[in-house]
Amino acid sequence: MAQTKVLKKTMSATQGAYVELKRRILDGELAEGSPIRQDEVAAQLGVSKIPVREALMRLQSEGLVKFTPNVRRGRCNSHGDGLHRNARHATCA
Repeated sequence: MAQTKVLKKTMSATQGAYVELKRRILDGELAEGSPIRQDEVAAQLGVSKIPVREALMRLQSEGLVKFTPNVRRGRCNSHGDGLHRNARHATCA
């Protein structure tokens, strides 16, 4: 995996995440089908998860990333009722 990198302040966090993720995909650092963990990428780039998520959505529109549904269980109240939440999981296309 690439070294931890803090994005340059001259571009937006989303644009920087997009450029770096696209580079990793095209350079083969992220293999086809490998999971992309938004929190890990955000930490590596020194940004929050939101710009990473936006960059991944842009890469999906270009056919480089694919989002797949991932069902998680969580607690919705103190009575212990279960709540199913749909999350999205990104992988290299």
